[in-house]
Amino acid sequence: MESQADEFEARVRISREVESKLFPDGMMAKGISNEGFIAECDKRKLLVDAKVRRQMWERGFLPPSFLRMPPFIFAKAFIHALDLFDKFLGDIAKDPGAPTTVNDIHENFGVSLPDLRGIRNSIQHAEDRSKGEHYGRKIDLKEVDKSKIGIEGAVLVNKGLKGNKFGTTMSDGHYGAIDVSVQTIDVLRNTLLEVYSAFEWKGGEMLYPI
Repeated sequence: MESQADEFEARVRISREVESKLFPDGMMAKGISNEGFIAECDKRKLLVDAKVRRQMWERGFLPPSFLRMPPFIFAKAFIHALDLFDKFLGDIAKDPGAPTTVNDIHENFGVSLPDLRGIRNSIQHAEDRSKGEHYGRKIDLKEVDKSKIGIEGAVLVNKGLKGNKFGTTMSDGHYGAIDVSVQTIDVLRNTLLEVYSAFEWKGGEMLYPI
């Protein structure tokens, strides 16, 4: 894996190569009026920077924004999976043939992850949350819980990550967070086992996964 020092050295070397190839007489624009000098210099810098970036990417130095995004992408997928499980569990609880205890199990799952639905909705409606709105109405922002994210005051957070805690500002104005961790998976697993145990099963034993 390339270090930051390797990346810096590569960028300096490639920049020199690109500059000398595109502008052998130097980056400073010559023979141009004062009015167009700054604009021409900016244009040259932008052209060099674009070519340098492409060559850096070709050599395996990925953009910093690409390296920062995977944890957020995986966290959102984690939230969506939890929400889907919650919805399936809710449908099972409403089934006339399901044991009455499944409804209690569903409610307990919601108590264990109280911010789940609010965070999922904020992710799903990011275009509204980015404007601080919920169905066209401004959200009344509440003080942020510092145990969930290191921010003070009543602020709008589209996506936050503190350790394993991923969160967003929810429609009620509070900042909600879910622990993206094995502990949360344990909550889901134990809930699923409770659902299985609530039913009376017929037939022989089977091992999963197949």
